[in-house]
Amino acid sequence: MVADGTVSFGSPANLAAPVLDTGSFSLTCTLSVHYNIGLGTGQNSASVTTRRMQIGTGPSLYLTYSLFLDSGRTTNWGLTSPNVVTGNGNGNPQNFSVYGKLDAQTTSGAGAYSDTVQIVVSY
Repeated sequence: MVADGTVSFGSPANLAAPVLDTGSFSLTCTLSVHYNIGLGTGQNSASVTTRRMQIGTGPSLYLTYSLFLDSGRTTNWGLTSPNVVTGNGNGNPQNFSVYGKLDAQTTSGAGAYSDTVQIVVSY
């Protein structure tokens, strides 16, 4: 069972510099079952390395962002090895951090941007 989470970049006043945030989710897996956890492309992207949030209403405006496995934000979290989390279930909820970075943007429109990314668990 996966309990989803959120990475929220808030309402930054200035998008000339990257904005960082950390979110989390949990996975409960049967004792000793080996798993892999990947993160999908999102609703507005063709690749896990080019994720985009779209404005909720109005024209097709996007903000680009990335999701990482590590707090240094160097390893993109994707769908294939080595860009997935692997482990073994212990029968209890296990928590996982997702490190987000909203890229510096040169143009965007004001509004609420969002995206939904699928958590993919294979075992």
